[in-house]
Amino acid sequence: MKGWLSNDTGWKITSLVLATLIWFAIKFGIQTDFHAADMVQGIPMEMTFSHLPITLLINAEEQTLPKAIPSEVTVTLAGERSILSVLHPADIKVSVNLTDNSEVASVRKHVRVTVPKGCSVIQVIPADVLVERLTAEPKR
Repeated sequence: MKGWLSNDTGWKITSLVLATLIWFAIKFGIQTDFHAADMVQGIPMEMTFSHLPITLLINAEEQTLPKAIPSEVTVTLAGERSILSVLHPADIKVSVNLTDNSEVASVRKHVRVTVPKGCSVIQVIPADVLVERLTAEPKR
């Protein structure tokens, strides 16, 4: 029984330090109402927003009524959980620029998505829409 304290001293010190660290971790977690979800706040996540309406950007002197087909898109965003969890569909701006070719009756245009700082666009479905221009009927 002699030497029980001096045998494998390195392992004993390592075990004591590890046990102390585990004890502090558990004690800290209980005292501060620690939640595992709080640890993933900085981890990027993805969120999908469906049925976002498309805003058509036209010239002020436009004589036709443009219509986007389809009129809504689905957008997938990436960002930190803390930002995406408070994001509303109204914070995402979806538009199609029609100011450059007003004479064309039907054209396929790219959908542009503007998102708040801290978010990035992963996917837009559909990425392009068909825009048809209908002539406005004169009012009687």
